[in-house]
Amino acid sequence: MDKAALQMKLLSDVALSFTKPGNFQDQIQQALEMVGRYSRVSRIYIFEDSPDKSYTSNTFEWCGPGISPEIENLLEIPYEVVQSWADMLQKEGRIYAEDVRELPEEVRAILEPQGILSIVVYPLIIRGSIIGFLGFDDCSEHRVWSTSELELLRTITGLISGVYERQRSYLELEKREKNFRSMFENIGDMIIIADMQGNLSYTNPATERHLGYSRQDLQAMNLIHLLPEDVRGDADEVLEQIQVGSISSRIIPLRCSDGREIQADARVWHGTWDTKPCIISICTDITEQQAALSLFNKVFTFHPNSMVLSLADSKKFVEVNNAFERIHGYTRDEVIGRTNAEIGYFVDQVQANMAGKELGRSKSVGNYLLQVRHKDGRILDGLFYGVQLTIGSKLYNLTVMIDITEQNHMRARIEEQKKRLEYIIASTRTGTWEWEIATGRVIINEQWANLLGYALEELESPFSEDAWYAMVHPDDLQDVKILLEQHLAGETSYYESEVRMKHKGGYWVWVSDQGQIFDYDDEGNPRWMFGTLTDISQRKQEETQLLNSMEKALKGAEAKTIYLAQVSHEIRTPLNIILGLNSLLRRSGLSGEQEEYVRKIQTASDELLATMTNIFDFSRGETGNITLEKHELRVSKIVTESIGKFADAAQEKGLSLQFSIDPDLHQVLLGDFFHIELVLQNLLSNAVKFTHEGTITLSAEKMKDNEHTVTILFTIKDTGIGISPQIAEHVFEPFYQADASFERKYQGSGLGLPVCRDLVRRMGGTIDVASIQGEGSEFRVLLELEKPRSSTHTLSANNSAATAASAATAAEETRQSVAEEPARTDKQAEIFQGSVETAAQSKLPAKDAAAFEEKLTRLEKSIQLGEPIAITEILEEITAAAKGEALLNRLLAEIRGQLRGYNYDAALQLTVRLRGVIGLQLPPPGTSGSSC
Repeated sequence: MDKAALQMKLLSDVALSFTKPGNFQDQIQQALEMVGRYSRVSRIYIFEDSPDKSYTSNTFEWCGPGISPEIENLLEIPYEVVQSWADMLQKEGRIYAEDVRELPEEVRAILEPQGILSIVVYPLIIRGSIIGFLGFDDCSEHRVWSTSELELLRTITGLISGVYERQRSYLELEKREKNFRSMFENIGDMIIIADMQGNLSYTNPATERHLGYSRQDLQAMNLIHLLPEDVRGDADEVLEQIQVGSISSRIIPLRCSDGREIQADARVWHGTWDTKPCIISICTDITEQQAALSLFNKVFTFHPNSMVLSLADSKKFVEVNNAFERIHGYTRDEVIGRTNAEIGYFVDQVQANMAGKELGRSKSVGNYLLQVRHKDGRILDGLFYGVQLTIGSKLYNLTVMIDITEQNHMRARIEEQKKRLEYIIASTRTGTWEWEIATGRVIINEQWANLLGYALEELESPFSEDAWYAMVHPDDLQDVKILLEQHLAGETSYYESEVRMKHKGGYWVWVSDQGQIFDYDDEGNPRWMFGTLTDISQRKQEETQLLNSMEKALKGAEAKTIYLAQVSHEIRTPLNIILGLNSLLRRSGLSGEQEEYVRKIQTASDELLATMTNIFDFSRGETGNITLEKHELRVSKIVTESIGKFADAAQEKGLSLQFSIDPDLHQVLLGDFFHIELVLQNLLSNAVKFTHEGTITLSAEKMKDNEHTVTILFTIKDTGIGISPQIAEHVFEPFYQADASFERKYQGSGLGLPVCRDLVRRMGGTIDVASIQGEGSEFRVLLELEKPRSSTHTLSANNSAATAASAATAAEETRQSVAEEPARTDKQAEIFQGSVETAAQSKLPAKDAAAFEEKLTRLEKSIQLGEPIAITEILEEITAAAKGEALLNRLLAEIRGQLRGYNYDAALQLTVRLRGVIGLQLPPPGTSGSSC
């Protein structure tokens, strides 16, 4: 199923969940869970604002796996603390940050302690007013949301806003209806309702209070029983007069339960109660008339529904309550003494007159739906109740209006949403089913049948659970039943399975079958389950094709890696021989033209070797076959070796090649020496290639020093041609070339920087570039290297100080030696312009230095002459003279490695480093390798 279909299904599921019977809180929580699982966010939550908008509180929350809930910690958050939060919701209509560090500091102070990396928030809006907000947190990544995903979240927020609006309207309507009933329950007059034979159906608490009977006693009585015995003779006549409606009001005695009699002003009329004709009577205890009238006035004035008291004959307003002024916009002075027709109160005056006549005839009316005008011209929907009251000697009409404008609008919106939901279900070609669990009866729609090739009438009616099971593939049936039983037992929040079902054409169709219980009986047993059926055959076919393609691709990639490894080995082996022989050839006394040819052979071979290395590493990186290793290393060694390999190329272009090493980077660390060096060499190679004059600098700086790790920043800075902003965005992409033409000035495979980025990422670091076109570039590599667990790998403070001093002295002597010998090449001077803090080194005792220098001089001469047997013998002597010094032995091992690869120049450079470590003078020109 594609992304759009999944989003449409999610909207359908969320909307359906709100149409089912159930608790409001459970519906909201279920919706959050569905959205959270689909969007794979870390946390979804709802905050509701206080009525005065001064603070907000977390009322609902769903958390993904491993995410700690925050709902208990985020209650009554004052907006004055996060005013920018409210401002963004109000002005921008949302809060969206792929990185929360982009948000105001006061907002970050709340979000960052929760581990939130990115966030999306939409306001909950009811009738144009923000009542809270719906938020989506991601604690695992700086997430970038697509436009369709943001629109989906906004749509879901709108759905939930609608549900909140519906819930609040329902609660308000229920409250108003309770208040209306409460008015009659609390009114001081006795309200007595009887059927047409006089049997009492309803009495209010005032009747029980005045007469002393219980409600049960009154419900077993007849109107005649409320009269004293001495007037019961006339009771039949009175009841007959009431039944024909000839008596509307009179003073009558009423008998109390203790035998007392009270005089009551009884107003009697015909009406309906529970849809049946009835006799309604309101009786006023005249002895407490003033107290009852006072109570009525209070109820009237402060009742939440609009109430009007008008004269029955002239229809002029006598009194209106506070709710009337609030709901209709008029003041008391604007309506008292005027009729509803004079102020244009009713939209349909004819309909209102009919209701008035009905009130005059029956003395009470109820459930009249009438539209009225607000003072500003708006039309309001009202549910009207009316009753005629006699106060003193005058007859009044009391009308009560419940404002149901919002409820009607909400019903219209619900109907609209229902139609839209039906259209959505139809457009997604989703079948629906309802399962009556106790009977096994299943109700399916036309689309359900069509998915399996049937017309609805072709399937048995009613469809049954057994018929459903009979269409499921035998291999899938047991899984379906297990999943259903788990949901019915409450072990899962919903049922979902992917199964094969038998098509009418005789073949199997893959479907996604989903459902959820939506109704329970009084004992809590599930009664009804609702679900959907979706054809996923195409998706299953695509999945199979994708798996086959992936398998072929993996096999192809593995074969490519093996092939490239073999090719790389076959090319690099003879290439190393060429490099070694070429180095020997350069020492054989060549003419100027021959020297130039040999130099070009060397340059081309070096470039070819670097290209082969990048191709092989890129291929291994694509297939994940690169293995990172951790060995003991020193940053100074990586820096000096990397610089040394580009000394020739820099000298030929007249460039100043420099390095700088932080004096704090003296300790032994753990890392992949080879791959770190490969990254630096690629970056230095580019710097030399694209720099025509000026300086290239490689520096290493300690950024952090923790208990177990050290963070190091390597910087390669040049004064070359620089990179434009448009090109800088793509330099780390494979095969990218700023100039892709065959005639381009700068050649290359386009793999060096991608290989660098891949290796740095695998080592847990970062790489970036800052460049100004025409001025130069600066590449930065940030790596975190581990410290060895054994203390023997770290120099003590005393040794470090002594060694640093020794290194400084040796470096100063080296500088002086370079300065005193103008015959030495500029390249040598550049190499030794590095910081004096390059290593924490140690010298041999003075008595051994002379013997060591003699052996070292013989070694340098043998390397120049290319005498392998002599080289081997002298190296053994020097190794014995090193007497176990770790740094000296590592340098000797590097010399052996360079000689094995025929890299004689590099070996001679290492002998110069060896002299510096021991504190010996550099050899005279022509005695030692002048190519340093």
